[in-house]
Amino acid sequence: MTDQHEWHDARFRETLRTLDRPALAQETLRRIPAYVAGYRDLCRQLEALTDLHRRYDLIVGFAIQWGLSFPC
Repeated sequence: MTDQHEWHDARFRETLRTLDRPALAQETLRRIPAYVAGYRDLCRQLEALTDLHRRYDLIVGFAIQWGLSFPC
């Protein structure tokens, strides 16, 4: 979650116009400090866990909190 661009940059805005909905949503989320902090915290927690059920619960909780869905 690095390499953020300035929203007001005309070239960046043009790039945003080419994105599909999921990609645009990701670009938006990765600019929200609470999302970035939560994602980093989630990654740290997942590294420490070996129990698959607990890992799944953490991921689902994060996804629900941010309105994420992962189509099968």
